[in-house]
Amino acid sequence: MTILQVMIVRLLSSLFIVGLFTGCLEEIGEINEKEFELGVSPEVALPVIDSRVFVNDFSDELDSVIVSTDPDGTIVLSYMDQLFSEVAENYFSVPGQTSPIVTFSGLSSGGMPLTGTIEETKSDILEVEPDNNERLDLVRLKGGTIRLVVNSSYTVNTDVTFDIPNLLIEGVPFNESISVAVGNNMFDYNLTNSTFSLVLAGSDFNKLAFDVTILLSANGDVVLPAQSLEAYFEILNPEFQLIVGESDFREIENQSGTEPINILQNLTIEDFQLEEPSLQILADNSFGVPFEIDIQSLSIKDRDNQTHPLTGDPIDNPQIFAAPPGTEIGTTVSSVIDINYQNSNLSDFLSNIPTEVSYAAVASYPGGTEKIFVLDTSKIEISANVRLPLYGRIMNLRLEKEFDFSGSVFDDAIAGSLLFNIENRFPLSLGLMVEFYDGTGTKILTLLQDDQELVPSASVDGDGRSTSPAVKEREIILTDEDIVTLRTAESIKVFILLETSDNGAVPVRILDIDYIDLKIAVKAEFQL
Repeated sequence: MTILQVMIVRLLSSLFIVGLFTGCLEEIGEINEKEFELGVSPEVALPVIDSRVFVNDFSDELDSVIVSTDPDGTIVLSYMDQLFSEVAENYFSVPGQTSPIVTFSGLSSGGMPLTGTIEETKSDILEVEPDNNERLDLVRLKGGTIRLVVNSSYTVNTDVTFDIPNLLIEGVPFNESISVAVGNNMFDYNLTNSTFSLVLAGSDFNKLAFDVTILLSANGDVVLPAQSLEAYFEILNPEFQLIVGESDFREIENQSGTEPINILQNLTIEDFQLEEPSLQILADNSFGVPFEIDIQSLSIKDRDNQTHPLTGDPIDNPQIFAAPPGTEIGTTVSSVIDINYQNSNLSDFLSNIPTEVSYAAVASYPGGTEKIFVLDTSKIEISANVRLPLYGRIMNLRLEKEFDFSGSVFDDAIAGSLLFNIENRFPLSLGLMVEFYDGTGTKILTLLQDDQELVPSASVDGDGRSTSPAVKEREIILTDEDIVTLRTAESIKVFILLETSDNGAVPVRILDIDYIDLKIAVKAEFQL
């Protein structure tokens, strides 16, 4: 996946968090993991679970989700995920360069052996070709090579001087004289800690002026007009440390597509809405280049194949991740994009359980005449912070989980029942259904029905806060046939139905003081 693909898919996955409810199922699973030693008694009532459960008790089950509390006591689920982190070396580079060829010819010693010297200087300009058409003022390299290339047919003593005053190596202007022989000559120099100034007089950019001087001296040979010399230089394998200049608009990525969202697919729900969700997209940028993200479309498709777009000012308009100014090279600037229930349809958007996400987005540099800079260590990190206060409504949220079960505990029982004593301070009513399966995967017994309320919700005030718990006691009598059937059970499937008051119509708050006090026991009678 590209950066934009990874960013958008991970962003959507971060938003749809229901670890709270799956954590509840794991806790209920302990019912089936107890081992009983019933002994011999006419009637035994054996506690299986006796505990008080708060939301914070499930924090270990929530996998990277932070459980915190607002000042008003509302439980908040927060999830931070890094969408991507990239350094400049993966985006910017300075390509190798080759200077124009400077040619010397027509020089002559008049048909006689050269007795003195002949000297000539020529000037030229290297038109630097940046990687992305930037207008460069300065480039500092941490590595690379400058190669001087001379191809000569002169047989007299020949010295060539390359003078590049705007190239500094270790702070010293580049000026090298070399003695060359007939044929091709190459000389390499290390560009570690070198600086190229690429601005000439006026408003020119990307230009590096240089001079080449040829000096022919006597060795008894004749300098003929047909003889010649060509000289040029190459910048090989440059490794930049700093780039300073200007840039026009540049599109970095233009991505669109559809990706599956394989979360919550085992969830059955009729209606679900969080009232005050928020999403922050945070960027820490030490590039001296601002980034613009234009999310042209972002939508999900639900289980009914209906499309739901995310809309609002932060989505409908391009967003800028700011950059440090050119006077503060090496610093980092942080930007925050807030998407919440007030400036977008995020609350409605999250009420749909997605099967896939579709998106179209463009990442770019806005461009302009402001100076930009890029260090090799420049980095941009973008993360998402999802904040979900547990304030909302649920209608018919149905969860299921399967566990191993051994029916051998009923081998000698002649009667039995399940005893429930539940004190519920959560503003959620609870329905429960239990199905037993034999070794072939065939359902052999169902106890309770999850569409029937087992425990009512706590009483709530006008702000959706629980005020007093609801208490429920229930005994489920097992028939003789049930007991015989359960002896062959090898697995159990637990279904839970949760909903807020008035059939999910009233939003409620889950508080840090809300709990379920759960007591479950097995009562069995044995023949002495």
